[in-house]
Amino acid sequence: MTWQQGGDSETGRSAAPTAAGTRRSNASPAGSARRARTSQRWSCAFRRNNCPVIVDCGGGWGAAAVGAMERNGIPAVAYLGNKPSTATTKDGRVRFYNKRAEDWWRLREELDPDQEFGSAIALPLGADVKADLAAPRWELTPRGIKIEGQG
Repeated sequence: MTWQQGGDSETGRSAAPTAAGTRRSNASPAGSARRARTSQRWSCAFRRNNCPVIVDCGGGWGAAAVGAMERNGIPAVAYLGNKPSTATTKDGRVRFYNKRAEDWWRLREELDPDQEFGSAIALPLGADVKADLAAPRWELTPRGIKIEGQG
């Protein structure tokens, strides 16, 4: 599940999905603040053991939510999956297109039951988890492994 807060921290403008699936501009800084508070409440409902909330901030998305959480003493980490990656796969043979591809691939490698001692990751059972993990598609590009866009 992805929770994305839209907005440009300088203008307060954001793009929000509409019922038809298109994007509309919301020029109201109050709207951006309201969405940040909603994001903060949503993330706090699922936090345990004071773990930080990770917010996808690729392309400027999520900055208002991270700021609101930090101002309220909630540890938050801005995740920038579109940043370049210099890492390679475990076997060192293939590079990654960006940080998002690297992170998805690392999870894939860690979930491999055929690795020595098996996987150390225990996932909850359920069709939702399987669907979320099976959803991303990848391709091998000249720059490395690339995960399809989120949209």
